[in-house]
Amino acid sequence: MAKAFGIQRDRVLKYMQDFNSITAAQAMHDLGVYSLSSRISELKKLGYSIKKIWVKSKNRYNEDVRFAEYFIETYEGEAV
Repeated sequence: MAKAFGIQRDRVLKYMQDFNSITAAQAMHDLGVYSLSSRISELKKLGYSIKKIWVKSKNRYNEDVRFAEYFIETYEGEAV
């Protein structure tokens, strides 16, 4: 199972590099990743500086909701 998490982590990283940010909904829909916060935590442990902002929106019932959007800022790990 650990290998699958590594693949998911790599997909999340590539997505953020390609599109500048990611949300849990995008991770689920586009990547099949259901635990985005865990993958973000793994990336941070590897040296990536990732910023989280809270976005306010409305759901289909016109109720206020908020969700996290993650942005990759820098890589502070060792070069490979």
